[in-house]
Amino acid sequence: AVSLALGGEYRKDYQYFQPDFASLITDPNQGTCLTSTDACASASSGELSVKEIYAEFFIPVLRDVFLAKSLNFTIGSRYSDYSAFGDTTNSKFGLEWRPIDDVLVRGTVAEVFRSPTISDLYGGITPSADTYRDPCDDLVPGDSRLNNPACRGLAAGFSQTTQQTQSLQGSNENVLPESGKSFTWGVVYDPNWLEGFSTSVDIWRVYLVDTIGALGTQNILDQCFINGNYCNLFTREGQTGDVNFVNNTTQNVGRIDTSGIDI
Repeated sequence: AVSLALGGEYRKDYQYFQPDFASLITDPNQGTCLTSTDACASASSGELSVKEIYAEFFIPVLRDVFLAKSLNFTIGSRYSDYSAFGDTTNSKFGLEWRPIDDVLVRGTVAEVFRSPTISDLYGGITPSADTYRDPCDDLVPGDSRLNNPACRGLAAGFSQTTQQTQSLQGSNENVLPESGKSFTWGVVYDPNWLEGFSTSVDIWRVYLVDTIGALGTQNILDQCFINGNYCNLFTREGQTGDVNFVNNTTQNVGRIDTSGIDI
């Protein structure tokens, strides 16, 4: 018999935070307030809703035949519609094959999806005094770094005069979901000659792209200098040329790829 599971879900999440007036950030571009920078905080509020439907089939194909005591497939899919960034469909395919009574071979391939949280999107921002090493430090006449986008506007003779810069950390309402895939293949051995004993070996791999996180002040400066990326996320002080502000808020920063073996 083929089995089918169907379902639906609606979820709505709210988050609200209001700091006191002295700590409330009055200049979101610099993160300043009426008290010390370390105590500054921003108001945050937001909501995120999602409508979902899913279906999953269990399909037995073979049973009690040569080299197939059982052979089953699982096929599933979930459609999600998020208020913040639209819809997505994620599916999976699974296999269970028992060639003999004592051995089960199994595997699953699935699409992975993670929505940004309300904190990722609307959690507000906080200031920070970050240390950094300027890749444009100690410029000399004719230095090729004078043409680097990270050093734009600096003149020969520039030397970093401070080790700290102001940065903003926190949410970004333009963050997109993380997505990826997972792969798992394994074998289970249940010997009928050793009652109660069972062992398994599973090989797995998961990767995510557009992972959500903060780049970090030093990474932003280095990436601009090396690859010309993220140069719009920092500014320099007009007179000294030192970095005076870095936008280190949440971004879709990269990729995670991990694998392993479970025994």
